[in-house]
Amino acid sequence: MIMMNKLKNIFFTLFLLTIILSFSSCDVLNQMSQVQQLALCEFDVHGVEKVRVAGIELDENMDRDDLNAAQLMQLTAAVFQKQMLVDLI
Repeated sequence: MIMMNKLKNIFFTLFLLTIILSFSSCDVLNQMSQVQQLALCEFDVHGVEKVRVAGIELDENMDRDDLNAAQLMQLTAAVFQKQMLVDLI
């Protein structure tokens, strides 16, 4: 009887984990679909002088090695907060 209760608890726990993982995977699939749709968009921009991503001004000659530690942390925070703002000036 005790063994049967333990098995029921294990199966119930596995069932809950399966449900939780399936919901999170649906969210990931939805995000991937949105990124694919954005990749299909075409942009035609004229006259942009400055570009800022998450408040960091980017130069056309910049490389990713030109970003300092504070800027990398700022970009990382923007990604995790889902607030990757882009300003075209």
